[in-house]
Order: sequence, then C-alpha cells, then structure tokens
Amino acid sequence: MLSVPCRVQWMHPDRRAVLTRMSQEQCDAWVAACAARGLVVPAARRWVLLRHAELTASGLAWLDAWTVEFTRRAAGG
Repeated sequence: MLSVPCRVQWMHPDRRAVLTRMSQEQCDAWVAACAARGLVVPAARRWVLLRHAELTASGLAWLDAWTVEFTRRAAGG
C-alpha cells in the first residue's frame, strides 16, 4: 500500500481498492492510520487541483525496511 504513492502521481480510489483487494473504506482508514503515524501526508485539494498522497521521510524509511524484510523472507531467510 505504501509503495503506491511512491510510484504514481495519482490513483483513483476505486483502482487503489482493486489493487490492494481492500474496500475503499478500508483503504481510506489505512491511509488515515499511516497519516496519524506520520508515514503519509494524505491527498488534499489545493484550489482546483488534487494533491496526491505523499510519503514522508519516515514513511520512506519504513517502506525501505519492510522491503528489505520481505526480500529476506522471499529468499528463505
């Protein structure tokens, strides 16, 4: 879920729900929980344009740590 904001400028909430196999409400709750932990700056409307959700420095570090862990697990470690 955190890797999505790293790779795209914007994603429709319906598509995010399909990719994560979670309901739109679950996705919104997950993003809100990440925002509360300082991992994500949620999407916000600026004038007319919508700013996409952005990972914070803490979110990037957390994502990097889990990427290393998942890679280790996938290698059988």
